[in-house]
Amino acid sequence: MRQASVTDLSRLAEQRPAFISVCIDEQMMHLAMNRCQLVARREEDALWFIKRGAPAAAMLELFGMYELEYRRLRQAASVETKRGRSPKLDNQTHHEVIRYWHRNQGHPDHISRFKALSEAFPDASFAALWSAIRGSANA
Repeated sequence: MRQASVTDLSRLAEQRPAFISVCIDEQMMHLAMNRCQLVARREEDALWFIKRGAPAAAMLELFGMYELEYRRLRQAASVETKRGRSPKLDNQTHHEVIRYWHRNQGHPDHISRFKALSEAFPDASFAALWSAIRGSANA
């Protein structure tokens, strides 16, 4: 069949009764579609964090994304970077962030939890929020 011309293949397709049939395993198809949706959602989430300036450590912990992939995605998203550390949160905001983090332990995973935290504190850089949470976890 690989060496047959398009004309010959068209003639074969028109033959009756049909000698080729395709069977779809619906259960496996649904599993594959769900996997594709999860991968797409995870990629969207990773891009969401990259666009908000998530540090490499956050991307490694949340998505298992290593430095090279992180840099490529950041470059593809046209995210500008600045040298040096991001400024820390002031004391009041830092305490509010910690309180918010502990109040919202009901999120199903760290990705959605950090996303909610970032949305709750839109004026703070994600790197500063990450530092506040990870700094308090290590203290």
